[in-house]
Amino acid sequence: MIMTLRSQGSSLRRQLLFWWILFVVLQSAERIFLLREAVEAESPSPAMLVQTLLVGLRGDFIVGTIALALASVVGIMPAVLRKGASVVRRCHDLLALYQASNAVLDQIRIWSWMEYGHRL
Repeated sequence: MIMTLRSQGSSLRRQLLFWWILFVVLQSAERIFLLREAVEAESPSPAMLVQTLLVGLRGDFIVGTIALALASVVGIMPAVLRKGASVVRRCHDLLALYQASNAVLDQIRIWSWMEYGHRL
């Protein structure tokens, strides 16, 4: 029984990670495709281009996390309404993943502020 619950939690984590990466990759791919048009309009310096892409990637991480959190809440709501508190106890892995993603985003924000904050 314990092995089954652990494998379900691992599967949930893998699915959430897959969708989060997919959101980030799709947004980054859109930025890359739009880059050609932006460069044709106005040619940026290499430093400005790198800074813009890094800030955009950070934004993609944030938007991907928010989209995943909203999709998770919408997906969990019917089960919570049907089964009540027993489902909430099973969502422990989802909460752990959310906390871990927030820790990663906090580190990205701190790095970004340390790297680019003094230039703003």
